[in-house]
Amino acid sequence: MLELARGLLLLPTLVRRIAFSRPLHARGYHDAFCGLHSMRNFDDAAGGHWQAALMEGSFGGVVLIFGRIGDEQVLMRPMHTEAANFGEAEQVLAKLDEAGLRTFLAEAKPWTQPG
Repeated sequence: MLELARGLLLLPTLVRRIAFSRPLHARGYHDAFCGLHSMRNFDDAAGGHWQAALMEGSFGGVVLIFGRIGDEQVLMRPMHTEAANFGEAEQVLAKLDEAGLRTFLAEAKPWTQPG
């Protein structure tokens, strides 16, 4: 997990700069971050609008990154128990319904940088 964290250190800075003020694809970031099945939009139980995007670390670990549109908080959930690689993680994400996405969101932890 430490290797994954080292490989993804720049993401919070970039995500906070984007700040999820509007959807990533509306700002032209969809192609830069994601393939066809690497990002999902959904609503939480309180009606908040979220995006979930897969991110592969430099050591091959895959995490699911959550950002609430209009908020700067970034959450992260490792995908190592569901998928051995990015391709499998894309398949898992594509098959999730909104209830599944909300479950993964509930399991996500705030993104923090060491130091």
